[in-house]
Amino acid sequence: RAEELLPTSSPSSGRVIRVESDIADFDLASLTEVAEMYGLTKFVLVAKHPCGIGVDRSIDCAVKLHESAGERPGHPELCGVVLATCCSNKLSLDDFRESRAQEFCQLNQQDLVSGSSSDLV
Repeated sequence: RAEELLPTSSPSSGRVIRVESDIADFDLASLTEVAEMYGLTKFVLVAKHPCGIGVDRSIDCAVKLHESAGERPGHPELCGVVLATCCSNKLSLDDFRESRAQEFCQLNQQDLVSGSSSDLV
């Protein structure tokens, strides 16, 4: 793990925290809990090699974290997002060989439906 190899003299030592989670289950409450545990007030979301729907979920998570943290003082601030997408970025099948195409199509469907007809192309 790269965070374990940082020199102890580095200002980042002890401040790089790895959270392994399904991005669909990660929310502001989860982030706040981790931030309080380590005394962090700012963070960068790093998603390593998400495939297909994982990229969209990562972007969606970042947007939701940014919007919800801004509404609540004292919550950690999203300073950036780094996405290292899957080299093949397959949407058709996930690691369990299950199709995620329908889930992908429905991910932001509610946002599109709730928008005015002038917002739709």
